[in-house]
Amino acid sequence: MVAKIDKISRSTKKYYEKILKLHGNNFKGMNWSSSKSQYLRFEQLCKIGNLNNKSIHDLGCGNGELYVYLKKNKIKLKHYLGTDLSSDMINLCKKKFHLKKKVCFKEIDIKKFKNIYKTDYVMASGIFNIKNNISSKDWLKYVFNTIIEMFKYSKKGIAFNLMTFDTTYRDKNFFYLSIDEIVSFLRKKVSKKIIINHSYNLWEYTIIVYK
Repeated sequence: MVAKIDKISRSTKKYYEKILKLHGNNFKGMNWSSSKSQYLRFEQLCKIGNLNNKSIHDLGCGNGELYVYLKKNKIKLKHYLGTDLSSDMINLCKKKFHLKKKVCFKEIDIKKFKNIYKTDYVMASGIFNIKNNISSKDWLKYVFNTIIEMFKYSKKGIAFNLMTFDTTYRDKNFFYLSIDEIVSFLRKKVSKKIIINHSYNLWEYTIIVYK
């Protein structure tokens, strides 16, 4: 499985760094269709709880736009940690936010969250959606392993999103997962304290899992 994780890491890093170079530091460079949909996803993730005076780990932080969203909404964090497997993304964030206090960006190894400290909440927006040439079976294992690591390194809970299973259009490079399957996994391996939000107008759903 380690070799397969390495393949996933290389493929994902290559894909997002190509998108960044093509479009630059904006929502397109983060592979989102619009800033409106990007912020709508952030809004759903942040329903995890009152984030004031809490520490947040933004897994797959990209250009750090979640931090911008939190600042715009006047949420005063105790600390923000942004991690990404792309050194290009992390270097971009370090330059962009170098004057900000209580903010840290780190390149991460997706095999294991090495040198990463626990935060109150761990969030991930969009990191499970694009599998490219990785088989659905291997990608599913990667998704489940990552969720377990997220939960392990959270003090209070985690939030993430997935592509909806009943979309009328399917792309072979995208990853879709039914609610039944993700809930079954979470209840057996992670926690039974689960909230599913499928109420917003995007082809996806957000899952919140508490300790």
